[in-house]
Amino acid sequence: MANAECRMQNAERRARTARRWIVLLYSAFCILISAFPRSANANPTQEDVFKSIQSSENDSIDGRKLAAVLAAGAGLVIIIVLINNRQQRQELPRTLNHSGKLLRELMKSAGLKNSQIKQLKMLSDDLAKKNQPVDNLVTLLLCPSLIKKARDRQAR
Repeated sequence: MANAECRMQNAERRARTARRWIVLLYSAFCILISAFPRSANANPTQEDVFKSIQSSENDSIDGRKLAAVLAAGAGLVIIIVLINNRQQRQELPRTLNHSGKLLRELMKSAGLKNSQIKQLKMLSDDLAKKNQPVDNLVTLLLCPSLIKKARDRQAR
């Protein structure tokens, strides 16, 4: 049940992140579109060019266009920083097969008691002392030759 809840939370988190990116990109697009003029003549005449040069020399800087360009630049910097942080973040690998959970499932299915698990742990410790460490108690359950070796060494 917990895995299903975790999957749902992860899916919701990914959806929220995707919505944030969509809003961010849409905002940057709107800012960039507003910074450029909507229509420009394809073939300006010489008089139009001279009038434009003269008017640009006489006119002051349009604050709205400057603000739009600055906002677009700031948005671009923010997007680059976010992408960089996302790439640097490392996701921790999820343990798919947890040894404790596997051991509990085997205890249930094989009908093992806690005292028998304790005996397996003692056998595992004895093998570790004899330079034959066992990573998991499930290995002892699945490999009877290891149990025999551990019992033979205990008998000595």
